Amino acid sequence: MIESLLQRTLDPLRLQKTFYPLGFPLFLSTNSEAVFQAADAEWAVWAPGFDKPPVSLWIEVSKANGALPASTQFHGHHHLFAYVADARNFGICDTRARMGTAWITASAAEDTAYLRYYFLEAMAYQLIASLYLTPIHGACVVRNERGVILCGDSGAGKSSLAYACARRGWTYVTDDATYLIRCGKREVVGNAHQIRLRPEASGIFPELAGHAVTVRGNGKPSIEIRTRAVASITAKPRAGVHRLVFLRRSAGGPARLKSLDKAEARAWGERVLYWWNPEVAAEQQANLLGLLAASRVEALEYSDLGAAVDALER
Repeated sequence: MIESLLQRTLDPLRLQKTFYPLGFPLFLSTNSEAVFQAADAEWAVWAPGFDKPPVSLWIEVSKANGALPASTQFHGHHHLFAYVADARNFGICDTRARMGTAWITASAAEDTAYLRYYFLEAMAYQLIASLYLTPIHGACVVRNERGVILCGDSGAGKSSLAYACARRGWTYVTDDATYLIRCGKREVVGNAHQIRLRPEASGIFPELAGHAVTVRGNGKPSIEIRTRAVASITAKPRAGVHRLVFLRRSAGGPARLKSLDKAEARAWGERVLYWWNPEVAAEQQANLLGLLAASRVEALEYSDLGAAVDALER
């Protein structure tokens, strides 16, 4: 209903479609084939998962070309937030209006990695999370219907350990960005459709040898795997969570799990909450505290991925 009303008000020559990133409805309108194709390649695999009114994302591409813009700077104030690269490449979102608009140049639109990282995915996921989710910087895997969030800073090995678990028969949920659903339950959602690994992962997992390395919009190289193309991996976008495990690499020795102070876990998790919007941040904080109160929180010291999976399974 909402989509049909929107379409009546739009130029019929525009490209329009409802996608379901993370399972939430998002109505995209753009004058650019490049933008539309990037969204379709990224989100067409997502099925509806939540009965919510759609958010709207409008992306206008000018004819101006030239050098690729710089990385965007984030600015947020209450219900408004923006991504700004320069005077011709910027986007602004309003969570009260449930919509965002970006104005970008042709060079930004035609560089798919840049477009996805700095505008398309950034605006879409930030809008959706502001309304419904609490972000957690961690991977998520499931064994025996019990979800485990693998937490840690960049380089802790979250994606590699999630992939190692998936190879062992665990269900894969997401590799780096886990979102806790703000509905009072310990349930998370993530991008189960892909796994991103660092190029050196090909030296650990033999099946990745010779796999293409791509460069993300932030300039970091990665091996990107579509989970639907790997028959041995079971992937689902949602899971109930029972444990949070903070990864700590060690120089050697056996993998060891030990209890972790929940106050430390809370301080780590609160770093990525949306503090620019006090109302949203309060909901996210309560959501995070509820998860920590009801879950086991541990630290895993490890040097070998196989041994780390063994420790998690024990």
